[in-house]
Amino acid sequence: MSVSRPRSISMSSAGRSSQKGRRPSFLNDKGEVRLVENGFDLTPLPLLVDEAPPDEVEEVVAEREAETTQHDDEEETGTLWSSSYYSESGSDSDEEEKVVVPPVVTLLTESPTETLLCIRGRCVAVDAKEVKQVEQANVAYEASLDLKKNNPDKYVTRHAQTLNAPLKDRGSVTAPPSSSSAGTQATSYDIQDCIAQAVAEEEAELASRRPGTASKQQRINRNVYQNTSKVVAASKASPDFLLDVSEDRVESKAEKIKPSVREVPIQREIQGPERALLKEKFAKNMRGVSMGFSCAAMERCVQQNLYHERQMNYRAFAEKPSVQQELEAAEEVDEVEVEPTERGSSVEALWSWQAPMTKNRRVTCMAWNKHREDVLAVGYNGVVIDGSLPQDGGLVLFWSLRNPGYPERVASLEAGCSSIAFSAKNPHLLAVGLMDGAVYIYDVRQKTLQPTPVFDSRSLKNAHAEPVWSVAWVDKGEDKGEVLVTASTDGRVLEWTLSKGLEASCLMVLKQLGDAEGVISRTASGLCLDIPGDDPALYLTACEDGTIHKCSDAYAEQYLESYTGHTGPVYKVRSSPYDPKVFLSCSADWTVKLWTQSSSSPSASFRSEGSSPLNDVVNDVCWSPRASTQFALVGGDGRVEIWDVAHSLLDPVVREQPLVEPPPSADEAPPPPGTPMDKPPEPPAPISVAATACLFADNAPVLVVGDASGSVTCYKCVNLPAAPPTKKLQLSALEAALAPDEAQG
Repeated sequence: MSVSRPRSISMSSAGRSSQKGRRPSFLNDKGEVRLVENGFDLTPLPLLVDEAPPDEVEEVVAEREAETTQHDDEEETGTLWSSSYYSESGSDSDEEEKVVVPPVVTLLTESPTETLLCIRGRCVAVDAKEVKQVEQANVAYEASLDLKKNNPDKYVTRHAQTLNAPLKDRGSVTAPPSSSSAGTQATSYDIQDCIAQAVAEEEAELASRRPGTASKQQRINRNVYQNTSKVVAASKASPDFLLDVSEDRVESKAEKIKPSVREVPIQREIQGPERALLKEKFAKNMRGVSMGFSCAAMERCVQQNLYHERQMNYRAFAEKPSVQQELEAAEEVDEVEVEPTERGSSVEALWSWQAPMTKNRRVTCMAWNKHREDVLAVGYNGVVIDGSLPQDGGLVLFWSLRNPGYPERVASLEAGCSSIAFSAKNPHLLAVGLMDGAVYIYDVRQKTLQPTPVFDSRSLKNAHAEPVWSVAWVDKGEDKGEVLVTASTDGRVLEWTLSKGLEASCLMVLKQLGDAEGVISRTASGLCLDIPGDDPALYLTACEDGTIHKCSDAYAEQYLESYTGHTGPVYKVRSSPYDPKVFLSCSADWTVKLWTQSSSSPSASFRSEGSSPLNDVVNDVCWSPRASTQFALVGGDGRVEIWDVAHSLLDPVVREQPLVEPPPSADEAPPPPGTPMDKPPEPPAPISVAATACLFADNAPVLVVGDASGSVTCYKCVNLPAAPPTKKLQLSALEAALAPDEAQG
């Protein structure tokens, strides 16, 4: 740093008084001139500052501190500045003014600029340097476009291809989120009625403020009463009118009502042709189709209001608690500290599909529609009273989620229903097997409440002669289309075609295995039938002697494989929806067995033990469509069990024993009136009703169970073990459950 030194400063003793106001100056150790006034350093700073390393800065600061300390010492001892700090005038230092100014050095530096992001723009500022170049390029480009338009022959269009880097596909799998469709509707007439009502209320409010409104209101009331009298007269003219409108009853009610307007006489009877016209019009409206649809829509609205929360629970929609419930729950948590516990697997009863016509009827079979997955067809046997034989034929009822209180359609049968199945290719077709050996085909698209079968096998000579215990639809391809396969206790397996009406052909005659000594007939009784999903030519059938046979429609004289292990009749055979080579069977020997087609012996056997053992027949078994290792069974003692093969082979994950109140006995008569009673009679203990059929829903975590009293209960499955998200993982879990030792190895 260099600073120009002033020319001279004269500070002699003679002229000290005249120069008192001048700024004193001195030279520091480095020979630099410093200007000090009133103890402040007023030396101008240089315009250019050399960046000194940190060590030099520290040395400068140390020197300034040393000078400051030296100045302070001189002030304390009364030492004056020497005359050597002044210029060439040799003035006296005793009378010189004291200067105590600590030098301060401030060094300001700027950090280098760091560029985090730089995106070159296509726009150029007007005051930029390259704006002229950009304008010239734009003008040249526009000129080239004009030349191409005027002289297209001089220009050739060439295509350029951008090379894309090779891509590599990588996939990831996740469980699909649960979803469901919900909709609402607002018709045009609803909107029009709401708008008209609002306009009418506004006009009535305005009219009430104007004079002379009372007389107009009376005229309106008079017209209303006259129209009402006509409607009442027409209703009374109908023979189906059951309302008590006798004169005494109406007058007694009218006395309690004090109308605010002037009473208008009501015409109670209409005579002559007007009465006949109103009667005919009323009867026509009651018989009209629109009346039936209106009543059905109203009934569904009422049912939806009653079952709304349970229907939402059916769809597995979580119900959001209200603010009051949240506050109460928070208060309970504050008052009592409850340790969090994991909730186990269970089933929750939502509702029961039952009607007066199903009372004392045994539920024999159930089937979900393949297209409308909320429609459930249920087959019922005849009425059974006090252990008697079934009477009055059977029924097939079509239940839906929209109206759990009453069936959508009712099909009456001449005999009890033994089996039903919806077609997968034509979901409007329903096959029904009867106890007398007949086979019906229904078209559920019929608008009537009581549909009739479109095909009937009673007129065929080669039809079944005994109960048809199983029916199944099989798609044979484009050549044969979809056919129906049935099994009966007459020992025959028939195939039905619909191309030229209902025609039957025999696939196989079931025969008993082993020694035929002591056997009257070698024909075996078929009790169930199942079609594996991988090959439509194969089918599994089970017999009354406890054997299960694997058959093919190409071999009518022999079995492909036989599976033995049950000691009683086999009621159901169900192939796995994930692995067609794995199937379940339930029997009257109180067990459920798991099989593979490659082994003639069962892979596992299931029977509840412990505190609540299963000591009754197993009427039905079904696979879960959501988990490959889960299935449900129902027993003759009324129990409902859900098993998970991957979880345990000894105990079910869910065991439910529903109990109902017993019906009143005819022998028990109430005591006569006036009889003293010291103790009221105890209510009868609840009893269990045999569960006869079970079926999982495809579109919801729901299990439906039918019983011997004619009721079909809808259960929601809660907290079942989680299943793998993909079909491949589901299959791997099933294989690991079948061979746990190999899976561990």
